[in-house]
Amino acid sequence: MVERDLERWQPGQGLADLIVVFAATGLAAEYERLRGEGAPITIPLRREPWGELLMQLVDPNGVKVQLTEWISPITH
Repeated sequence: MVERDLERWQPGQGLADLIVVFAATGLAAEYERLRGEGAPITIPLRREPWGELLMQLVDPNGVKVQLTEWISPITH
């Protein structure tokens, strides 16, 4: 098991495993705006069956930023 402790993280240790997640509203419009601005999107907008709309991009420092909007789950 790998233990993560952000309080002990120090600059220079690498950001490969760091993901910052923000809850958002209006994510579809924000996705289009960011895409139009040329943001480095690594996971395009997608809908998960459990009720999550999400996208992911990388900031200029290499930090992965995930934007999530909670929506109704897909029911069959």
